[in-house]
Amino acid sequence: MITRRTLFASVGAAALAVSPTVVAQDFPSRPIRLVVPFPPGGALDAYVRAVQEDLGKALGQPVIAENLAGAGGAIGAQAVARARPDGYTLMAGTIQTLSMNAAVRSNLGYDPIKDFVPVVQTVMVNYILVVHPGLPVKTLPDLIAYAKANPGKVSYATSGTGSPQHMAVALLQAKTEIDLLHVPYKGIGAVLNDLLAGQVLMTIADQASLLPHVKAGKLRAIAGASRRRIADLPELPTIAETAGLSDYEAVAWQGLAAPASTPLAVVQRLNEAVNRVQTAPAMSERLRKMGFELVGGSADAFRQYIAADLAKWKKVARDNSITVTD
Repeated sequence: MITRRTLFASVGAAALAVSPTVVAQDFPSRPIRLVVPFPPGGALDAYVRAVQEDLGKALGQPVIAENLAGAGGAIGAQAVARARPDGYTLMAGTIQTLSMNAAVRSNLGYDPIKDFVPVVQTVMVNYILVVHPGLPVKTLPDLIAYAKANPGKVSYATSGTGSPQHMAVALLQAKTEIDLLHVPYKGIGAVLNDLLAGQVLMTIADQASLLPHVKAGKLRAIAGASRRRIADLPELPTIAETAGLSDYEAVAWQGLAAPASTPLAVVQRLNEAVNRVQTAPAMSERLRKMGFELVGGSADAFRQYIAADLAKWKKVARDNSITVTD
């Protein structure tokens, strides 16, 4: 016998079962806010500005980018983590906000695993190791030998303690047992100014920022930091192949994330739209010319990638006593 209570319970369960699909069919019905947790002008901001119009067309609603910078990306990340989990507030995340911050900051204010649901890994930004031409080295073995003969005298510039550049060099130091002098700055612009002037001697940073100066002969490229050679620099060997460090890799990746508990159907809708937009021939070529390597793929693949990357950089931070307290 079907009672009134049983009937209502059955109807309620059915409604819950189909609600994600209904949400996805209706989503989006208003503009989407895409938080960029860094100032304008960086690689992440450049990607967002490149795709936001086409992404808005694919979703049928405007995608509004908002730069909400501060605390190494933590302020913007906190804002998205606390937003309503309905797909209308997203974060353009990076290796720093979704991995490295949690590796080096004890009072972060958010958990990249618990407070977000990954949507899609968008692009990789290749890193390269460069030196000022005044440093008498031309290869990575040269640099390692010089650093060992001059411990603590080879200075390297980064965008700050715990930044991707800092962690990339820390990983290299740990694997080659060399002693370098860390000089932190506030942003890649300041890094480049002093590196070009010879005030600091090396860095590992994104190819988009460094490549023009390498091609102009103002900086010397020593090695690529990804596992594969960079398409724009096919003659440049990787750190892994030149130093025999088969497991060395340092790249700056990007991806979109939503607040935890965002419906799976909404995440899938966003994932499909981003994949479709950035693989369109004109857009993919535009992004490639900007120095980006397309990744794409499923939300679950991105989730697994974040977890593995976070474990990797936590070990680097622990082994090198890297912490950020501000």
